[in-house]
Amino acid sequence: MGKAYLFDCPRCGYRAKVSGGVDDGFGRITQTIECCDCRDLHDVPIRVRVTDAEVRARKNSLGKKPFTTIAGGGDPSLYSVLADKMLIAGLTQIKWSVVTPACPVSKLHRTRPWKEPGKCPRCGVFLERTLLPYRIWD
Repeated sequence: MGKAYLFDCPRCGYRAKVSGGVDDGFGRITQTIECCDCRDLHDVPIRVRVTDAEVRARKNSLGKKPFTTIAGGGDPSLYSVLADKMLIAGLTQIKWSVVTPACPVSKLHRTRPWKEPGKCPRCGVFLERTLLPYRIWD
């Protein structure tokens, strides 16, 4: 189960709802990134569980790397479609697919991994994390 926390900046008031590093759930593994252009923190998928049939179908239509466009402005409904197919297909036909981390605003933005304790992307002061998770996801 993944957990997202509230991170607050005491100086500028910036607030982010992110995991604070690499976090994993049943269907995906996410990583917190800092976008240097948006000056914002985002949780983006770095690995997604997909069925063998889905990989073959996406390879035929998209080429060699079928899931590299999911994080950078891809269709958000794709995750629910993949989750439904995983439940129908069963766990024996599922594998992990690597996704290139990218800013959800634009895949052209420059990003870097962000890990707690980390600095505010806007003013550079260390962010303060809440003790209890803001959201628990799977």
